[in-house]
Amino acid sequence: MSPLNYYLLQAILHQSSAAIPGLGTFKTEEVGAYHHPVSHEFTPATRKLIFNQDFNLVDNSWESILKPDFTVQDLENWVKEIHNQLRTDKKYFFEPIGNLSVHATGSLVFEQSLDFVLDMRFFGMHSFAQKPEPKKVETPKILKPIAAKKSKLPLILGLSTAAVLILVAFAAWWFLVKSSSNQNQQLAEAIVNEEPKVEAPIVTDSAISPVDSTQMDTTTIPTPEIATASEVVASSGPYFVIAGCFKSPELAEEYLKQLQQKGYSEASIRGITSGGLTRVCFSSHETLELATQKAKELSEKEAKTFWIQKIEN
Repeated sequence: MSPLNYYLLQAILHQSSAAIPGLGTFKTEEVGAYHHPVSHEFTPATRKLIFNQDFNLVDNSWESILKPDFTVQDLENWVKEIHNQLRTDKKYFFEPIGNLSVHATGSLVFEQSLDFVLDMRFFGMHSFAQKPEPKKVETPKILKPIAAKKSKLPLILGLSTAAVLILVAFAAWWFLVKSSSNQNQQLAEAIVNEEPKVEAPIVTDSAISPVDSTQMDTTTIPTPEIATASEVVASSGPYFVIAGCFKSPELAEEYLKQLQQKGYSEASIRGITSGGLTRVCFSSHETLELATQKAKELSEKEAKTFWIQKIEN
């Protein structure tokens, strides 16, 4: 290292700048820390040396620095040496600072040496690179296609709908059964109620046979009309053999038609009892004896008991 290089280095380290008359000025500037995103290289904060070219620069501070070892003339000779080497070799090395070279444009360019560190805070460490940890590449697993899970909602809805339909069908069947049962019961009751209801015979004379109460269906035969003394007389007047008495005049008419179809041409409807029943008669007779004889014949023929009643016109 030349003595003048040494003085230049001391000026840079202690004053952060140094001016060389007829050449230019060296200055330091702060450079922040930097982390490279790809290489992961980390450069700590430091100071960087830059050079500003100025061939007309004049600096008288060197006279006091160089005394007593060197003179200003020695400094000028050193600057001439630098210019001569730049013209021949296109560069000049300031040991240990760095290289000063001539650019294609003719200007001077300074490149700081990597070994030259201005900032001692990091013990001369320029930078370090942290190798990224290798990524573990997992072998892709061959996944079997997963069958789409069937939703249980349609099944639940189907079962619910089926249950509702079964309940509705059962309810409809039960309703039909009950309706049919009720209709059959009503029909049976109607048939029972519509059967000719024969008024029980009234015994008013020893010549008339009494009715056996054990042979009467009291559930279907209405309560017989109680005859008065004026209705049954043994001496004279029309005597009728009564076939039956009905609450409904229509049923009385229907029963009359049945008797006429069976050959009882003399059958007729004869008045209404005091209880509101319509009488159906087989025949009428002038005497009680004739009427009694006719009633016996009819009872043997029809296997029923009939009675005789005198009805005033």
